Amino acid sequence: MILLLAMLKAKKGQAQEVLEALRAFSDAVKSEPGTLAWRLYQSLTEPEQFFAFEAYKDQEAFEAHARSGAFQSLVTSLADRLEVPLEVTFLNEAVAVGQGING
Repeated sequence: MILLLAMLKAKKGQAQEVLEALRAFSDAVKSEPGTLAWRLYQSLTEPEQFFAFEAYKDQEAFEAHARSGAFQSLVTSLADRLEVPLEVTFLNEAVAVGQGING
């Protein structure tokens, strides 16, 4: 399983546009085979900051996601709206409480 946290920071005044683009993108992600989870969070204290938690069945599913037309379109549409480039951190589960991704 591939787990990651994508961090995006919208430019001042662009948070709503970034949120709308990410919401629209979530529809495409739902239909990608191998996507186990894709959840978007917005910071309560810094509304320009977004976090997407993503889980994919395997490396192949993640790579298909990264190559998808929907992802490439998202990257292009957000290029002028982000304060800094998209940052991705790959994760290992260290402790789990409650239901897992497949539960």
